[in-house]
Amino acid sequence: VLDEGDVLELLRHLDGDEYDVAAVADRLRRTTGGNPFFLMETLRAHIEAGQKLGDLASVKDLPISETARETVTMRLGRLAPVARQVLEAGAVLGTLFGFELVRRTAGRGEMEALDGLDELLDRQVLVEQEVGYQFQHEIIRAVVYGDLSYGRRRVLHRRAGEALEREEGYPAAVVTRSGAPAAEPEWVRRRAEEDRMAGIAAQLARHFQEAGMADKAVDDLRQAGERAARLSAHQQAVAHFRQGLRWLEKLPEGSERAQQELSLCLGLATSLQAVQGYGDPEVGRLYTRARVLCDQVGDSDQSFRVLCLLILYYLWQSDVHSAHELRGQLLELWPSELETPRA
Repeated sequence: VLDEGDVLELLRHLDGDEYDVAAVADRLRRTTGGNPFFLMETLRAHIEAGQKLGDLASVKDLPISETARETVTMRLGRLAPVARQVLEAGAVLGTLFGFELVRRTAGRGEMEALDGLDELLDRQVLVEQEVGYQFQHEIIRAVVYGDLSYGRRRVLHRRAGEALEREEGYPAAVVTRSGAPAAEPEWVRRRAEEDRMAGIAAQLARHFQEAGMADKAVDDLRQAGERAARLSAHQQAVAHFRQGLRWLEKLPEGSERAQQELSLCLGLATSLQAVQGYGDPEVGRLYTRARVLCDQVGDSDQSFRVLCLLILYYLWQSDVHSAHELRGQLLELWPSELETPRA
C-alpha cells in the first residue's frame, strides 16, 4: 500500500505542470486507499480523458477505468446475497456508516447484518473503525452505487432517510479522547449540536431527493438551510434554500406548498443579504414574492414583517418613492402597530 509520500513522489515524476501536488496526492490516497492498481488506473483514466492532473483535487467524481470497474465487479461477484445487500446499503449511506443505519437500510436483522459485515471485513471490502464501517477504497463504493438499478437505488435511499430519522447513535456531547464529556462552555456545546443537526438535515435531504420524495426533501432542505444560517454558514444556506425551491416545483399547488415557498424565500433572502449585500436585486424579488405568498396563506404577521423588509430594501436602494408607498400601505393595514406612543 502506498502512503501519501509515495503518491507525492509518483506525481512529481508524471507531470511538469504547476498544481497543488499535495492536494491531488491526498485525494488519490483517500479514494484508492493507496492501492497501487486502483491508483494507477485512476490516473490512466484521467489522463486518457484529456484532463490535467491538477484537476483531480477538485472534480466531484474521480474517473474509474473499465479495467478497475471489471476488477471490482469480479471481486464482489463472489459475495453471499446478504453481504451484497449490506454492501449496497452501505454504498447508499456513504464512505463511512454505522451498524444500525446500514442494518435498517438493508432491511436485515441484527445477526444477518453482522454476518454480512463480517464477510465484507474478511474479504477486505470494508474496514472497521471506532465509529462504524468504512469502505476500503472509495472506488469500490462508487462501482457498487453505480451498478444499482434505478428502482433499487430509490428504495435504499428512502430506507436510509427513514433510518436516519430514527437514528439515535449520533453523539450529542463533545467527547474528549478519554471518552469523558469535555468541560466546554454551554454556547460551544449548543453550536456543536446545531452543527451536527445541520449535517443530519442535509443528509436527510439528499436521501429523500434520491428517493424522489419531494415533500420530505423540501422540508429537510429548508431545515438544513435554516440551521446553516444560524451557524453563519450563509453560502451553504443559500445552496440549500435554492435547492429546496427547485424541488418545490415538484409539489402540487396549495397552501402547504405556498407556506414552504414562503419560508424558503425569506430564508434565502436573509442569507443572500449576508453573502451579497442588502441591495442585491434578488433580495428585492424574493421579498416581493414573499409578499404575494403571505396573501395566499393569510399570514398577516408575516405580511407585516415582509412589508417592513421591503421598505428597508428600497431605502437601501435609495428608492424613496417605493419605500414611501409601502409605508402608506403599512399605515392603512396596521395603523395600531405604527402609532407613535404618547409620553
